Amino acid sequence: MSKSRIIKAPTIKKEVCYLDIPEPDFSAHELAAAAGELSAAFEETGASREETAPGEEKVTLPPDPEAVAAQLLDRAQLQAEEIVSAARREADLLLTETQERCRQMEEELAKAKAENEAECEELKKAAYEAGYQEGWANGQEEGEKAWAERINAAEATLDEAKKEALALINRAEQERTARIRDSEMEILKLAVEIAEKIINQELKDDPEQWLGMLRNAIAKVAGATEVTIRIAAEDEAFLIQRFREIRSLFTESPQIQIKTDLTLTAGDFVIQSNIGHVDARIHQQLTKIFQAIKEESGSGGSKP
Repeated sequence: MSKSRIIKAPTIKKEVCYLDIPEPDFSAHELAAAAGELSAAFEETGASREETAPGEEKVTLPPDPEAVAAQLLDRAQLQAEEIVSAARREADLLLTETQERCRQMEEELAKAKAENEAECEELKKAAYEAGYQEGWANGQEEGEKAWAERINAAEATLDEAKKEALALINRAEQERTARIRDSEMEILKLAVEIAEKIINQELKDDPEQWLGMLRNAIAKVAGATEVTIRIAAEDEAFLIQRFREIRSLFTESPQIQIKTDLTLTAGDFVIQSNIGHVDARIHQQLTKIFQAIKEESGSGGSKP
């Protein structure tokens, strides 16, 4: 009879990997730089619009909110693309490492299988040469049984490791997508806040720009016979100074009421008339612009 032999299969180690998704980083320095760039854009836009022909009255037009929105969106998209690229590199690295581990495990399994087959052959040969047919049969049966058990266990471990690796990759991809979506929303909200602060400061420094916005709004209801203009308390004195000019913009000489509204901030105004309303609150205008841009790009999400 041949002696029993224990056949060992390689140990399969399971490892857990964590995907590090970069968080968007908006420092005070970056916000200041963004504000400076947009302010310069306002000055450049304003300068180009102030040119008039000789003898004509110089009119300063307000900054174009859509141009501001476009500049801010470009910046937001650039930062979002950087986040996407970093996350994709992390996911690709994780996938490569997982595939490499699976390949190594398969090689170890194949090696163990070959070693066990060789040992079975040695058992067969030893039993045959010794003339112990019964021992040979028993040795063969025991060796094949042990080999089958080890191989089955190794294959089960490998399958489990592959499933865990695939689940990890799927979770990482879902988290990456969610992070990117959330980051894009935060960038857009931040862009609205920056634009609103810059526009408010521009209107405060140059009231003529605010008056230009008021002229454009009045043009939409110029034929009204009943008009109420709601403004912030900070803008009341300036509007009263230019009241005669404002009245001349209406074609039907309506009765005009000017009311201060504590819910409005400097630069905001709302015109109510018998033929329509004009909501010229800065935040509302910027929100509509960015919401339209998000809908066109298909990003969705809540309003800033």
